[in-house]
Amino acid sequence: MNLKSLLINALAAFSLAFVANTANAQTVQVNYKESAVSIRHLGNDDGNMYFRIQHPNVNGNKVSIVVKDNKGNIYFDRVYSRKSIDLKLVLPKFSEDVYFQVKDLHTGKIESFSVNTKVKVIEEVVISKL
Repeated sequence: MNLKSLLINALAAFSLAFVANTANAQTVQVNYKESAVSIRHLGNDDGNMYFRIQHPNVNGNKVSIVVKDNKGNIYFDRVYSRKSIDLKLVLPKFSEDVYFQVKDLHTGKIESFSVNTKVKVIEEVVISKL
């Protein structure tokens, strides 16, 4: 084996610790009589979390969508009245729970969702005979 092969094998043999940020309940869907709300976690990058919110809003009622953390800090707050709501949100990574609230302002019906974010540190060491 040449030096390059030895280095590649050595690097492959020892994995460094890395931090993987995951969100529990990647897809949450709640159905009720004339509507359905779907919230999906699309993934993460260095400092952001990506979500998709879908709501058919069949009657075109005003719908409030709020995203906040457990301290009450609001990260997104908008009202929509279109018949089909399909949003992609970019939010900063959270070390705590994030709460989504979808409220029909005409009927008063509220759907609430919690996304729990956990940080997992994984360290793997593999020793290979050269």
